[in-house]
Amino acid sequence: MILDKLVTTIDLSQRIALNRELLQEQMGDLAIMPLNWPVRAALVLKGVQGVQGGTTWNINEWDKV
Repeated sequence: MILDKLVTTIDLSQRIALNRELLQEQMGDLAIMPLNWPVRAALVLKGVQGVQGGTTWNINEWDKV
């Protein structure tokens, strides 16, 4: 299995070849390949709890510890 080999391989050139092979396997039979992905960034300070998935809809539940 490609993932098993990728986890145990140390040589960089072999890892690159395995990553290429894995990408070809994943993208080989796709009917539609997305060209962009939504990005949700969240700026959170250390010690702030209650932030879920970078959304601000629950800001009233945030707590600084």
